[in-house]
Parts: sequence; structure tokens; C-alpha cells
Amino acid sequence: MFANMLSLARIALTPIFVWWFLSSHWQLKVLSFVVFVAAAITDWWDGHHARTHKSVTSLGKFLDPLADKLLTIAAMLTFVYEHLVALWMVAVIFTRDFILTWMRVRAAKRGEPFTTLWLAKLKTTVQLTAIIVIIALWCLYTLAGEFQVCAECISEKQLTLCFNVLIGATMLLALVSGGQYFLKRASRARAHDDSPRS
Repeated sequence: MFANMLSLARIALTPIFVWWFLSSHWQLKVLSFVVFVAAAITDWWDGHHARTHKSVTSLGKFLDPLADKLLTIAAMLTFVYEHLVALWMVAVIFTRDFILTWMRVRAAKRGEPFTTLWLAKLKTTVQLTAIIVIIALWCLYTLAGEFQVCAECISEKQLTLCFNVLIGATMLLALVSGGQYFLKRASRARAHDDSPRS
């Protein structure tokens, strides 16, 4: 129950993050960073709590990835809206996540296992890290402009280039890990077709 409440809290924090990040007030932009980091911590906390107390539920298996996807996709779409990252890279990541979620739901309905691969976990870690770094740097850039402190140290163009490199790395991991899932499912399907039937 507690882990599910953390997932619901992460869902509730998502629109707050978007609202504050898009604000023209630097104070709210800084708070958006705090909100996202807090939401990311609940992601680790609810999984750790569920495993430690052996309270993994069907609802939790649905809510946890849903909360993760809502938070990360909302953040990246917000970056796109602010012209900080390229739409096409975010679209690739979103499409991959949507397809894998659909595959996971189908596997659950059939009672088949759908184990998260190591590379997929790495992709999630890199994606969260990239988002946090982007939010932090954009907040610092906003503060530098607001208080005229080292305002000319880096241009917005250079900053967005850095942001696109971070999201690009996430996209590449998303594609490779997605390919691994497809190969694994295809291999399992062939093994099932080749198995002797009575």
C-alpha cells in the first residue's frame, strides 16, 4: 500500500513540475528541480519498499511504470516545448516505451514473464540523470541571466546542444535495449513453435 501511495504521489507531482518549470519566475524553476528530484527518489523508494517488505502487488506493477513514464515523458515534452531538445528524439523514446508497455501488458495477460533487462535499467538511469542535469543546468542558466552573473559564459545554443547530446544518448540506449526485447521475444516464440506437441 505504501509503495502504491508513493507511485500516486509521483503522478501528482508531475503536473506541478511542468507548471513550475514553464514558469517565468526563477524561484519556481528552481522548485521544479526540487520536485523532479523528489519524484525520482520516490521511484527508487517505492521499489525498494515493495521488495524489502515483499508487498509487490498487481496494482503496484501497473502504477510504478505508469508513474515513471508519465514523469519522464512529461519532462521531455516540456523540454521540447521550451525548444531545449529535438522533438524527433523524444518521439523515438516515447514510441519505444509505448511498444514495450504494450508488450508487457500482453505478456501479463498471458501469464508470461517479462523480465526487465539490464540494458533497459541502464537506459532508465541514464534518462533520469539526463533529465535532472538538463533541469539543473537550465535553472543555473536562468539564474545567471536573472542576476547577470557569468551571463555570457555559455550561450543558449551551446546549452541546447549539450541537452540534445544527453537525450541522444538516452535514445540510443532506448533503441538498443528495445531491440534486445524484440530479439528475446522472437527467440522465445521460435522455441515455443519448435517444441514437441503431444
